[in-house]
Amino acid sequence: MHLQLDARPEELPRLAEAVEELAERDDWSPKLLFQVNLVIEELALNVMTHGRAGGARHLDVVLRSASDTITVELADDGPRFDPLEEAPEFDPELPIDERRVGGVGVHLVRTLVDDASYRYEDGKNRLTLVLPRESGD
Repeated sequence: MHLQLDARPEELPRLAEAVEELAERDDWSPKLLFQVNLVIEELALNVMTHGRAGGARHLDVVLRSASDTITVELADDGPRFDPLEEAPEFDPELPIDERRVGGVGVHLVRTLVDDASYRYEDGKNRLTLVLPRESGD
């Protein structure tokens, strides 16, 4: 699946619908669909809010479903930003009133993916994530 979106939150339902269609076609478990949607929505929404404020206008989402993994690739034309290194650090051990604002979404994404990488290429932020496709869930 390859979807080109405007970097606007109003595009999220169209993105979720495309993910659900792929999940149905490839017989994903409900748990896997939830996890993939959560990862994509969290990162796409970051681009659509923070990236858009910096000039991002487009977001490309590529989703590949294989027998043992799901690969998500996100590319946007916003300012260079590596969420894997630059997002605020989230410490779930701290009491709520001592936690820094931000970083929860990236922390959550890291707990759900097997592999994550970032590169800046051709004027675009490019984030690649690999989630395990476990059977029997």
